[in-house]
Amino acid sequence: MQVSLQSETIRPVKQKTENLSQDIDQILSHMTARITESDIAFPINFTFIWHNITFTAKVTSVIGRDDYFALTLTANLGYLPFSAEDAARRKNLLERFAQHFITGKYVLLPNSRIERTLTTDFTGPVNARRLMDVITFTLLDQHTDLKSAYFSITGAVGNTNF
Repeated sequence: MQVSLQSETIRPVKQKTENLSQDIDQILSHMTARITESDIAFPINFTFIWHNITFTAKVTSVIGRDDYFALTLTANLGYLPFSAEDAARRKNLLERFAQHFITGKYVLLPNSRIERTLTTDFTGPVNARRLMDVITFTLLDQHTDLKSAYFSITGAVGNTNF
């Protein structure tokens, strides 16, 4: 099953509330209403955009375990500039991310794109609400690291709403 989620469906709620839980519930309810497939076939693949970062997502079931699943999110964090474009910035980014490339935390692809893969194992039913819960918790857990990497790679100016 291919599901394409438009970025407007997961943008932060514009009206601030006192309770973050209410905001998350509102977003999850909206997403649940938009995904109506009741018979989910694995693997599930979809893409979405969160804070200008494009993610590809894959949900797989674990063979032999009916209630155990894995969510893999791959973030496209941007590209290294070519040496002819900005040699100093390219060198700076390579130095900053070298250790992360070695450990596999980040991956530098042949086309100079930098990606980060996040994997979360979970149990329970696989429905739209549960998937949004797992995605939300995964992204919130890695929020600071993703923000730092994205701003470093893209050269974007920090946004307090990230």
